[in-house]
Amino acid sequence: MAAPKAVWGIDIGKLALKAVKLRVVEGELQVEAFDIIEHPKIITQKDPEAQQLINDALAQFVARNDMAGTVIGLAVPGQTSFTRFVPLPPVEKRKIPDIVRFEAEQQIPFSIRDVVWRWQTFQAPDSPDVEVGIFAMKRADIGQTISHLSQVGLTPNIVQMAPLAMYNFMKFDDQLATDGATLLADVGTDTTNIVISDGSRLWTRTIQIGGNNFTESLVKAFKLSFAKAEKLKRTAATSKYARQIFQAMRPVFAELVQEIQRSVGYYTSLHRETRFKRLIGLGNGFRLPGLQKFLEQTLNMPVVRIDAFNRLQPSEAVSAATFTENVLSFAVGCGLAIQGLELADVNTNLLPEEIAHRRLWAKKKPWFVAAAAAIVLGLAMFPYRAHGNREMLAETSKAKQAQAIVNDQQLLQRELDRAKGPGDEAIAQIKNRMKVFDYRDYWPKALNLLFGSLNAAFSDQDLILNYSRYLSISKDVRNKLSDGAALGAEEIKEVMSIMGAGSPQELAETLKRIRAFELTNHNRRKIAFVERMEVLYFENIKDAAKAVKALEKSTAGPPGASHTTGGGSETGEQGPTARGFAVIMTVRTPLAIGEANDILRILRAECLDRSQSVPEISIEEFVPVAAGAVGSASAPGRETGGTGRGFSSLPRSPAGAGKDSGARMPDPLFAGEDISSDMYFKIGWAITVNDVSPGATPAETPK
Repeated sequence: MAAPKAVWGIDIGKLALKAVKLRVVEGELQVEAFDIIEHPKIITQKDPEAQQLINDALAQFVARNDMAGTVIGLAVPGQTSFTRFVPLPPVEKRKIPDIVRFEAEQQIPFSIRDVVWRWQTFQAPDSPDVEVGIFAMKRADIGQTISHLSQVGLTPNIVQMAPLAMYNFMKFDDQLATDGATLLADVGTDTTNIVISDGSRLWTRTIQIGGNNFTESLVKAFKLSFAKAEKLKRTAATSKYARQIFQAMRPVFAELVQEIQRSVGYYTSLHRETRFKRLIGLGNGFRLPGLQKFLEQTLNMPVVRIDAFNRLQPSEAVSAATFTENVLSFAVGCGLAIQGLELADVNTNLLPEEIAHRRLWAKKKPWFVAAAAAIVLGLAMFPYRAHGNREMLAETSKAKQAQAIVNDQQLLQRELDRAKGPGDEAIAQIKNRMKVFDYRDYWPKALNLLFGSLNAAFSDQDLILNYSRYLSISKDVRNKLSDGAALGAEEIKEVMSIMGAGSPQELAETLKRIRAFELTNHNRRKIAFVERMEVLYFENIKDAAKAVKALEKSTAGPPGASHTTGGGSETGEQGPTARGFAVIMTVRTPLAIGEANDILRILRAECLDRSQSVPEISIEEFVPVAAGAVGSASAPGRETGGTGRGFSSLPRSPAGAGKDSGARMPDPLFAGEDISSDMYFKIGWAITVNDVSPGATPAETPK
């Protein structure tokens, strides 16, 4: 398909509408027109006049610009979009769409029918690794954005996320580092779009901090109206109260830096070889005096504010000075136009299929008119031809042959009618099977409830992951930390990256807790390791409850931590046909019996409390039962199996017994420690599958 001659890229922001028109002239990309239309006031989400303000800006834009014969690209906000990057396993290319479809259904937190989603693969030329980017947005949100253009008689050809449009243009304009990672920060009115470009890799995030947050800090500090605070912010550099103004905005500066550091830390935890070369600032919010210097000092990387573009020049018809003055605002609009000119790296288009199809049919309408005329002319010849055929067939034996063909066709039609009944039943069965996807978020919520309760009850649980990360630090650096020696700047940066710390202060606090955790006696650590988890499905929740209660056998669990009936059965909310699962965890803990019993009481309370906020789930039974000591014959996995005795009455091996008997079992996490005296116990839950949709029929859940 030939590239269009000119493209408008339209970015509708909370402060203003920004638009750029690009055209390719003799192989060179030029700005043919641009426009900035500020709203009378900053648009907020709850502003009842928001729709009208946007429509007014678009009407003004259409009235003073030539839109005829151009392609239109429209940006949608990053905060209302969904982005996920997933590494693919090594598979054949023809299987990638099926894998991506599966990943999309798992990753997108909405029904796949309610979103418009697209995907694109990313792969380095010299690497076999393939990563897929999944981009989605709710149909309702896209429809609302497109409806603004419809009010002025426009229909977009391209709908793209603002962060991806910004990336497309900065990539095209050769602004990104070639031998490392570049961080793009587009500081808008109420959000900041973060884009990380790292060779062939791409990553995005939207931070809920923007120019308005700085203005609001001045409103609170100096008791000003929003309009006056906004004016004070813009003139801060030349004000005689500059020091007081910056002091009032300093918490917002720090919060923005912390979020950027968190983004960098998360990305480097996924790609440890990455090294950031620079940060490029964009957006009107980046005009804030002092922001560039503050970011450079706190992030320890060069921070660049774009003053001009490399591969884009204004044509003679536009004011080069005005365009350069507003260059920070045009990256998104230019990225949309670049995609319309088929020069972009990311080519996903969130334009709904139904709108794209309408545009396609509209283009083909003249051809259909001509085809219809030809058909009408052809039909006029049928009566004459049919009369001649009848005369000919009447005089030959071919009439009988034609009748035989008609009879065969009628027979086939009757067979088709008979086959429709079973076919309809099969289709209905398929649709019923597909209802299982209505419950695809059930297990994530159930597991979050169970593991969240376990982590809350065992208060040291969050340190296990941090301690594992700590062990991955080089031995020399860990020795320095243990001795209290000072680390170099590069060592601190490396440790922060490994530990996922957002600041040196956060790192120091984490290391302090880890050191205390490491020095704690083995049987005093409030931790638990889930060694095994079994899940059984039952058509009737009562059967699941029986399976869980069977754990007790002849002896009850510890006082106050035994089985309990959830609210579903007692109040009658769950009928006899309610479905459910029996979930049985085998857990190891170094705690002594008495303290473990206390924690199990906390675990019970946590489970019941958390289940109140998850309408899809009810806790029907909760049974904790001891299974034995790790070094004993009754431990799970031993030939003798579990004892079935109550937790509080099961004897625990004395510390050191394993060592003396030759049965010492080293701790896989803490070098030199023995886990042979640790306790194994089982926890059983019976949890329901509640149907929270009024009038809906619960879907069949796979066993």
